[in-house]
Amino acid sequence: MEGMLVSLYTLFDIDKNGILKSDEVAAALVVLCRGSLASKVKFAIQIFSSTDSPTDIKIRFSEFQTFLYFIFKLSLESGKEIMLDYPLDRLAKEVATAAFEYNHIEDLARGEIHLN
Repeated sequence: MEGMLVSLYTLFDIDKNGILKSDEVAAALVVLCRGSLASKVKFAIQIFSSTDSPTDIKIRFSEFQTFLYFIFKLSLESGKEIMLDYPLDRLAKEVATAAFEYNHIEDLARGEIHLN
């Protein structure tokens, strides 16, 4: 059991500094929680967003990009080998940009995606 916990801790310590920061814990919660993909994304946006309230759930571009980076890092990393030969920070930025463009948000610095 202890070995499994150490493995999980190491996996979720995305920046490998030996300390789980709040965003790393948030990403771990999203990965470990049960539920549909839609409910996981909504939960992730609630915990990664600094601007949400119980009635108005929204996420800024930089928050969404951070969330995507952590999820990609957790999903695509196996041990010390990356299974995708593409910079994950760039992938996160491109996917976040596409999501904001899909929602017709042109000002990435000030725009927000609302989920209500």
